[in-house]
Amino acid sequence: MAPLRKHLDECVECRTSFDALARVVVQLEGLPHLRPAPLFADRLMARVEVYQPWHVAARDFLGRLIPESSAGRVLVGGVGTAAAAGVTAGLVWIGHRADAVIFVGNYGLQRARSGLAASLVDATSSLLGSGAANTLLNGGPLVLAAATGAAVLGVVGVAAAVKGIAATANRRRD
Repeated sequence: MAPLRKHLDECVECRTSFDALARVVVQLEGLPHLRPAPLFADRLMARVEVYQPWHVAARDFLGRLIPESSAGRVLVGGVGTAAAAGVTAGLVWIGHRADAVIFVGNYGLQRARSGLAASLVDATSSLLGSGAANTLLNGGPLVLAAATGAAVLGVVGVAAAVKGIAATANRRRD
């Protein structure tokens, strides 16, 4: 502080600036202390978006799920432990019996695929006739992909048209 005070004593320009700032500080200290309205902080914080990291939100959520009583905590701990043991046992079984899991998965996938194909053929036959259904069945993957693409484009086109009609109706209403 001594070199600063010595400079202020010697430099008129800095001393003038310092004196002006000191007068401002004295005036600010002389202002009355205002108290905000009773719920000012609550109303202000309701408008502020507070960033909360995901791990804090997850901890708070899980904290609300844990009961307050000791008996409730023991019950939740026991159920959680049983669930974790069941999942662990299931994963161990899957690890040791991967061949069975793959077999069941492939069987389910094959059934889903054949059911989807039958539904597609039935829908095509109902909508476009048996000739179109036979074309899909016999055409192979390329024809199926082209038909699926055409159907998707048709759905997107209809959705765009409906959106355009709705936008026009909204503009007319406004």
